[in-house]
Amino acid sequence: MSTLALNFFEALQAANVPQDKARAAAEPLDREFERRYAAQKQEIEQQCAAQARETISRAEMEKMRGELATKADLYAAKAEVKADIETVRVDVEKVRGELKAEISEVRAEIAPLKWMIGATLALVAAMAAKTLL
Repeated sequence: MSTLALNFFEALQAANVPQDKARAAAEPLDREFERRYAAQKQEIEQQCAAQARETISRAEMEKMRGELATKADLYAAKAEVKADIETVRVDVEKVRGELKAEISEVRAEIAPLKWMIGATLALVAAMAAKTLL
């Protein structure tokens, strides 16, 4: 029996109410106190759980806020990417120039070979014609 219900029971006994009637009057009061106590306890536990979830959510948000990129970070990354793209373009143009120079060199080396092969074929054809005649 709760303290208030016990006090009520004792007050009834002091007023010369028989013990069974005093107990019968105090028990519903005790049950009501217990019911209200349980309801308040459950409500407080729910509030604490909600507050804990909110605290965790806030902590997670703060953690995420530290991980998220800011506008300034994005602009810096964009500028860095543009610089990298420009560097790649310069490198590609440099390679193109080198390839053009090498192709010109190879063509220059092949030109005399063409004449030599042509002269050799003409010589072979002349020898074959001379042999057959």
